[in-house]
Amino acid sequence: MDLQQHPARLSPDGLIDWISALCPSTAVAIDCGAGLCDVSAMLTARFDAVQAVDISLRTLKAGFAASNLFKVTADAADLPVRSGCSDLVISMQSLHFFDLPCHTAQARRVLKPGGIFAALCYGDLELKPPLRRTFANLRATIGPFWETEKRLTDCGYRTLDFGDGFTEVAQPPAGLKRKMSVREISTYFARSSAARAATAMATGRPLRYPSGTSSGWAIWPIHGRVFRKL
Repeated sequence: MDLQQHPARLSPDGLIDWISALCPSTAVAIDCGAGLCDVSAMLTARFDAVQAVDISLRTLKAGFAASNLFKVTADAADLPVRSGCSDLVISMQSLHFFDLPCHTAQARRVLKPGGIFAALCYGDLELKPPLRRTFANLRATIGPFWETEKRLTDCGYRTLDFGDGFTEVAQPPAGLKRKMSVREISTYFARSSAARAATAMATGRPLRYPSGTSSGWAIWPIHGRVFRKL
């Protein structure tokens, strides 16, 4: 399907607005696997208090800071917060690194009745037809070398079992959209783990990256699973 045929997509900010509106209140949000706190930054404009949770204190310290953002070094499978305190538990591009049964059990524990559990991720990069053709050979070459976790994110975690205690909420289409040149897209692929793995297996034959000055829209779908606590 061409991108022109896609329904209108929410921006990352628009998606956070939509998720925030689902919550029983905007008192407390917990961002798991927060990293540099990019999602936390958006949440601080919408919630009274945001907890950014990550196993790396160094990464948390290097990220966004705000007076209502509280950084906590902890595992998403063992959240150091009291039960029934949070309106939202969210993760972005990190759920596949968690112990899923333990994390979902923690989400059920810390969420208020009616609270929202959102496990988001980026789907496979979408390019308009001219750029799609330009990068078709490269993508076919590196495709077999992506990590197995990419299959989970490409399908928006649809193959995972999140257990009982939630009812799922249908998420509207969303995505991160950028105007990029052929050179910029080539650089994006060159820095990927799949390209590095393919290069290591190429026995001296370097990958061929498209070049040129043309540009077009690149879209990373943002999808995943959104639930309401029963």
